[in-house]
Amino acid sequence: RGFGLDWLPVLGDKHLPLLTHVHIRQEQPYGDDTPTAHLLPLDAPSLVSVRLYDIAASFTSTSIRKLILNGRAIFNSREWSLLDVLSRLQTLEYLELEMRPSRLIKWSAQADTPVHLDRIKHWHIYGTANADLPTLTHYLPVSVPFDDLDHIYYVHIEPDGWEHFVYAFGPKLCRPSMNA
Repeated sequence: RGFGLDWLPVLGDKHLPLLTHVHIRQEQPYGDDTPTAHLLPLDAPSLVSVRLYDIAASFTSTSIRKLILNGRAIFNSREWSLLDVLSRLQTLEYLELEMRPSRLIKWSAQADTPVHLDRIKHWHIYGTANADLPTLTHYLPVSVPFDDLDHIYYVHIEPDGWEHFVYAFGPKLCRPSMNA
């Protein structure tokens, strides 16, 4: 982890066979709040744990077990699809997404069929109204039994649009095993 270093040119287009964990925060220039999508093709076949801030990555590793993505513009990038990335991570056990896009995410443009993560145990999805979590759950349903999950969270993180969130998630969370 380095402060002030632009890691994208350092890691991009390099084969990193020994890299197993990565935690990168792509800093914006001081005072610049313009959402920017930084794309990173990460060729690290041994990668098992990924934490990225404002970086949209694609992976050669199919053994990633932990993925944390926080961002704004990355979720609206035409060059990158979260659902496509997740469809390739069949060993994923821990997923945490914090999505604050500046405009509505069009999940239907990213996938035709739902993506199933059959090994998931920890599921935290945070988003604003523009993240459209109710539609995301259609394309990224919880496909393991709820009793097999350690944690499942869906969080609406802004005051606007909460009615749509509650209307969509209310029936899903009214199960005897759920603490909603």
